[in-house]
Amino acid sequence: MMQHKWAIKNWLAVAGFCLLATACNSEEASATNESEPTTTEPVLIEASKQNPITTTTTTTVVPVRPTIPGVNPSQCRTPDARDLVERVPYSVGFPLDGNTPATGTIKVVLLPIDFSDAIGIEQEIFDAQNQINKFNEWVESQSRSALTVDWVFPDEWWRASKESSEYGFNPEAIHTAMTGDARSYITTVETFGTEAVALADPTIDFTDVEFVFVLLPKTIVHIDPSVGAFHLNIPSDEGTIEKLWGGGAFFYKSNHDGRPKELWTGWIHEIGHTWGLAGHAPVATFGREQEVGSTASDLHLMGNQDAVHQVFSIWDQWLLGWLPENEVYCLPVSGIKSTEVELVISDHFDNNGYRTAMIPVTKTSILVVESRDNGIVVYLVDTTLDYDRSAENRGVALDRFATYLTDPILQVGESVSYERIEITVIRSGTISIRVIK
Repeated sequence: MMQHKWAIKNWLAVAGFCLLATACNSEEASATNESEPTTTEPVLIEASKQNPITTTTTTTVVPVRPTIPGVNPSQCRTPDARDLVERVPYSVGFPLDGNTPATGTIKVVLLPIDFSDAIGIEQEIFDAQNQINKFNEWVESQSRSALTVDWVFPDEWWRASKESSEYGFNPEAIHTAMTGDARSYITTVETFGTEAVALADPTIDFTDVEFVFVLLPKTIVHIDPSVGAFHLNIPSDEGTIEKLWGGGAFFYKSNHDGRPKELWTGWIHEIGHTWGLAGHAPVATFGREQEVGSTASDLHLMGNQDAVHQVFSIWDQWLLGWLPENEVYCLPVSGIKSTEVELVISDHFDNNGYRTAMIPVTKTSILVVESRDNGIVVYLVDTTLDYDRSAENRGVALDRFATYLTDPILQVGESVSYERIEITVIRSGTISIRVIK
């Protein structure tokens, strides 16, 4: 029974329930060498920070080839080494353990549900379609067209039988579920989800639906921050719905920097968990996980669904199979003398060359380097670790399976070191890796 209780609570912990507001406001293989990726005159792309999907060609360069050849990238597939009993669901290392396919074609439903005390309007249906379009553009870009999402989205509101305040989705209820026994909350989600699906069942065919999102009106107040979970038992005429989530009042507010929140990034974050990503890391700086403010992250959507950088981390792309092996420069510590490598910007997919340098330190830990528009990011992944989100309401990260080695962007001339491995940015996009004697 104790294992069951822990498992349910951790299904909630892995999800992006934004009551813990700081996280939401800022989450021995073969050693044969592999040939270098093609580096013939790639086009360097400059991306807009307001819309990372939009790209503009600026110049053509030949990336610097590493002075030391990398090994087979399979040596950088660090296995998940956590305790199998009390652990957060989904994956921090290989293999990927998800319950929604991350490749191929999946079917998703968006159900518009309103209430007598929060009435939906036609404009919100139009706005939601724009959010779906952004979601699809992001998936096509980030997955390199490996995943296609087919949406079923009716253009009408279905009215719930009770006022929104009567369903029990307030911050206190979610806090209790995340820090105590979550079974009552799961039952509440299933009750609401069963009603929502039943309203739509005469119209919608739920055959082979992988995920159900709920669209709530912008005037919603009493469902806050969200409603949903990922291991449910909701009946439909065509079978059981296991995954349902809807963004509540929190998702219609502004971010800490004044940017309006968008539903599509919340959808990405939540379905990202079910693709198999434990998420919520890296967010903290190594050695400072106990500090207030350590949960702040703007670098990737699985750290924070409101991140300025609307991308997945390289580690998450690697786990999902969205990162081609010929874009991974894998260099174990034993092979390091001194090398330089140029990294193309991690979310500029029209470039050729290495997108990441990965340095396995032990069998269960690995340094990951990626290039962003504004500098180099270095973080440590330790797959023996889980994460603890219990202090996020105080802005404290506690234990994380991935942590930044610096705070967190490295500029030209700056260095960071770990276990005698030193990484230095020698010019824009180009790093040196060496062992400190």
